[in-house]
Amino acid sequence: MKIFLGNFSPTFQPRMEKILARNEMKISLVSFSLSAEGFF
Repeated sequence: MKIFLGNFSPTFQPRMEKILARNEMKISLVSFSLSAEGFF
């Protein structure tokens, strides 16, 4: 199992990081638009 995970993670990890980064961008955009709405 450990060997499988070791072989699996190099191809899987970058994809997860991309998804997480995309989600963080979405969250920051939403929070920014909400704060801008409250500001104006």
